[in-house]
Amino acid sequence: MELEDKVAYVTYSHSSCEDLWEAYVGQLNKYSPKLNSYACLDKNTTIFPNVYIYDDESPYYTQVLGCLDQVKEDFIIPMLEDFILYDYVVQEKLTFILNFLIDNPSLSYVRLIKSGVEDSEKIGDEIYSVPLTSSYPYSMQPSIWRKEDFIRLYNQSKVEYIRQEQAHHESYRKLKLQGAYFYKDEIKRKSSRHFDSSVFPYIATAVVKGKWNVREYKEELLSIFEEYNINPDKRGTT
Repeated sequence: MELEDKVAYVTYSHSSCEDLWEAYVGQLNKYSPKLNSYACLDKNTTIFPNVYIYDDESPYYTQVLGCLDQVKEDFIIPMLEDFILYDYVVQEKLTFILNFLIDNPSLSYVRLIKSGVEDSEKIGDEIYSVPLTSSYPYSMQPSIWRKEDFIRLYNQSKVEYIRQEQAHHESYRKLKLQGAYFYKDEIKRKSSRHFDSSVFPYIATAVVKGKWNVREYKEELLSIFEEYNINPDKRGTT
């Protein structure tokens, strides 16, 4: 089976971020057109394909799990609307990472970026472990996840709101999940715990505290503002 038969993007968003949707989907279609894509939204739109509309009054974890019920692929790349691509996803490397995950059934995911992890052990070619002792054993950053393990985690954590990452960390450790990340000596962004990703070049993240993250991604965002006719003053910039 090909990569696109096994892996799909699953994007969670809310209409309060609707001003990002066109740029996010446009860049995803431009730089990673082969993978299937699903969207978990609180309203319908023609911008995204395969839209699952969640109840805005329900807990966050049930919103996500309801969407995942519609996903036929066994592996997912969870996304948010401000994970905007600025260059081509390296399909061959994604295939390599997926195969590494398949060949190592104890792993639940491989993160596509180095972020907030130290003291890691190299467990494969450009692949490093995420220790359970890490401050961020779970991270809402693009990763190839086994869908069944992602569902287990969310069923365990039962988070009410999207930003309750500490509950995910605790549930991750309780379930004794194991993860890894891809790292190829990419540079670290200033004032950030995020490194660049050569396999999945995206803005991490495009919006910080409600404002465009121009401080860290000026060149990439200015290009996106121009292409999608975005007025950055409406949100403001960092």
